[in-house]
Amino acid sequence: MKDVKAIIAENLTNLRKSYGLTQAQLAEKFNYSDKAICRWEHGDTLPDINTLYALAEFYGVTMNDLVDPSLEAVGAENNKKKVFKYRMLITALTLAAIWLFTVVFFVTSFAFDTNYWVVFIWAIPASCLAILRLWRKYEMHAVLKIIIYSIINWTVITALYLHMFSMNGVNSWMIFLIGIPLQLVIIFWVKIKEYRSNI
Repeated sequence: MKDVKAIIAENLTNLRKSYGLTQAQLAEKFNYSDKAICRWEHGDTLPDINTLYALAEFYGVTMNDLVDPSLEAVGAENNKKKVFKYRMLITALTLAAIWLFTVVFFVTSFAFDTNYWVVFIWAIPASCLAILRLWRKYEMHAVLKIIIYSIINWTVITALYLHMFSMNGVNSWMIFLIGIPLQLVIIFWVKIKEYRSNI
């Protein structure tokens, strides 16, 4: 009979590879060193029970699957698709909740004789932040990250501008100049993070 530690090590290796992740990328997602991941996969040590559970959840398998010697990477691929669909559903529901709240807030603002339409602009960065939060454990392409962070940057600045203009009548268009260095910071920060994860 095969050692349980060896079975878990083999399954963790196969699952990681089926997701196309390097040990360094997985380590970054779970705040461990790549050496720790390497030791897990060689069966030298095992992650603690909480980390094992988090890994099983991440891969879309059960704790029983991790000790199953017949767990196949093909099965992991099917689980990956299920997890992706589940994440998409959760994302859609979260975005629907954000926009439902926005519409309700806008409609109720008429009761107070205000037309607070700027709330729709604020809903855009809120939606982007929700997407980043829900997909934080999954590898997102650098260009997509730059686009999402850029949308947050420019919509927050636009919302602030419209808020100041509608409330005080102040045309402070120069607030948009803040977005230029912030945009450069976003691009360099995402690129540096991508470079570090590939080392």
